[in-house]
Amino acid sequence: MVDVKEMVWSFSRLNSFHGCKYAWHRSYVLKERGESNSFAIYGTLVHELFEQYTKGELEVYELVDEFEKRYDANVWDFPPNKYVNLSESYRNQGVEYFTSFEGFDQYTILGTEKKIEFEINGYKFVGYIDSLLEDEYGKMIVQDYKSKASFKSKKEKKEYARQLYLYSVPLIEEYQKNPDKLIFNMFRKQIIEEIKFDIKELEEAKKWALETIKSIGIEEEFPATINDFFCSQLCNHRFICEERLK
Repeated sequence: MVDVKEMVWSFSRLNSFHGCKYAWHRSYVLKERGESNSFAIYGTLVHELFEQYTKGELEVYELVDEFEKRYDANVWDFPPNKYVNLSESYRNQGVEYFTSFEGFDQYTILGTEKKIEFEINGYKFVGYIDSLLEDEYGKMIVQDYKSKASFKSKKEKKEYARQLYLYSVPLIEEYQKNPDKLIFNMFRKQIIEEIKFDIKELEEAKKWALETIKSIGIEEEFPATINDFFCSQLCNHRFICEERLK
């Protein structure tokens, strides 16, 4: 069994347990990194560009060329798709986004890749906020960049929002106020998903986190969840998973 008191928790560490317990065990107990995938590498690339822009290391007008240069330097192994060439599509969407991107000049940038450490009921947590912003009225905004095209449902959006609500825990203590908005910047499709901060949803996110930790603490078998696309394309352990390779 896992000693949950000794772990440092994050949203991804909690959320991945609900995706596949077998993969979770290999990642966080056996500490196997496994193999990344093109979707994750793409997201990392764009995150790096945003980080350099918000830190003043890249100007707005430099982002398109820098994206193209770094994209073309990678070897992309997107899965085949009968409707579209994913490698070309992801490249074109990145170029379109950074071509139209006008920056965050309307905001004061309070933090970029801001590391946060906090506790919930004695459990240690860590996270990194993509962008912490403040508008002209002094309202605080937590922004996260997502390479997903969109949320499939209100339920999925609510599940993802837990990440930003958990990030709000140390921010409330640091700034002595609640964030005003939580924003998902779905850059690939140029969609901004805004969520008005709701204290009830913050409490729900904390409850979900604690219940997940409890479930991890009593889990003994860590069975695999078989999902064809996840198992074959996304899981870091897709090349060694005994369940998938049966």
